[in-house]
Amino acid sequence: MLNQNLDLKALVTGASGFIGGRLRDELLDAGADVVAIVRASSPKPKRGRSVVADYADLAGLTQ
Repeated sequence: MLNQNLDLKALVTGASGFIGGRLRDELLDAGADVVAIVRASSPKPKRGRSVVADYADLAGLTQ
């Protein structure tokens, strides 16, 4: 369990998976500003912000 009221920004990869999803939820519950990177073929997380990205496309990741 994380401390509440975190002044933290986090980028979580694999947030639609088992571990990444739990990490995302813990960070959100603690008050962190979380952005999840997901593949186009993966379901988008129900909580928090998400960005569809292809890790092989470096130019797309910098946008």
